[in-house]
Amino acid sequence: STVPLKNKEFSLLQYFFMNDGKILSRSDILEYVWDRNASLTTNTVDVHVSRLRKKLELCDADHYLRTVPCVGYLWSCDAM
Repeated sequence: STVPLKNKEFSLLQYFFMNDGKILSRSDILEYVWDRNASLTTNTVDVHVSRLRKKLELCDADHYLRTVPCVGYLWSCDAM
């Protein structure tokens, strides 16, 4: 099924795909998805990941995205 994504959600998902199986820190994600010079907090990443997860639930793909406590996030196509 098709899930509509906003630009940042798409960029975030794309970054996870490109780094399948790799733990990504919030600062790594901020640097890739947002301008590294932007004055954003790592909470921005958490908010966008939460929104992305809700949309991934619609196509039963939310289990691929895991939170790594105190580190960041992990996308794994082998999550099952």
